[in-house]
Amino acid sequence: MLLVLDCNYICWCHAYAIGQGLSFAGQRTEVIYGFLKQLLYLSEKFEPNQIAFCWDSVENKRKELSPDYKKKSPLSSEEAEALNLIFDQFEQLRKDILPYLGFVNVFRVTGYEADDLMAKLVMNYKKENGPVIIVSRDKDLYQLLDYCTLYSVTGRQTTTKEEFVKKYNIEPSQWAEVKAMAGCSSDKVKGIFGIGDKTAAGYLAKTINKGKAFLKIKDSQAIIDKNLPLVKLPFEGTPTPKLKKDNIPRGESYGLWKEVCKHYGLSSLMDTESVEIWKTLVKKLSE
Repeated sequence: MLLVLDCNYICWCHAYAIGQGLSFAGQRTEVIYGFLKQLLYLSEKFEPNQIAFCWDSVENKRKELSPDYKKKSPLSSEEAEALNLIFDQFEQLRKDILPYLGFVNVFRVTGYEADDLMAKLVMNYKKENGPVIIVSRDKDLYQLLDYCTLYSVTGRQTTTKEEFVKKYNIEPSQWAEVKAMAGCSSDKVKGIFGIGDKTAAGYLAKTINKGKAFLKIKDSQAIIDKNLPLVKLPFEGTPTPKLKKDNIPRGESYGLWKEVCKHYGLSSLMDTESVEIWKTLVKKLSE
């Protein structure tokens, strides 16, 4: 089974989870701690034999189509400093910690989002190799439910294609059209005013076939056409990440895990239970 992680999402889940933050030897560690703890939890829950770690690029090609896409408000110097302390941990996980532990499927491609890389991965993954779980809370990923199951660590719940179809009465492949109609406030994608996800889905399912909402959507094709390239996964031109066999030496795995935990002061991740989960994960990945 392939486990695909939306790493930015998992990191943000833990960025503000511990009061004023967690630190050791003068460096902040709450994101690193939360991420590694979550990795243990997910590996025990799903027992994957392969894991892909997908990260957002700082640059974003969607801005070439819409300069306001994910546009942020100006930050104060204090806010910028606080964010830098968080992003430093993102980078340590991506560039140092995960490769040091032996993980080779760590993906970030300039100009593309983790969503794009995850889409390419699951669309090209051979079903005979087993099921695929994507760990993310991003509803844009409903588009991929023909290829995978989604899991949210914040809600501790899964979303399957069957559940999606039952709720929205459309196919996952139609979800991009829903988002093109409804827009996305967090991504600064302006949809049709007054149209939400359920109304857009009802329009596509033809259960909404008259009235003001129907006419509003019908007369807003220009908005839909403008938004569709922004919300459809994967974004045009996204390369396909190539999955490789992880290189985690079983005989040294505990030593590597212990070194990372000691370096960042993560003593709670060196208890017997955590170590056994780590060893089990390494065994599965090396089979």
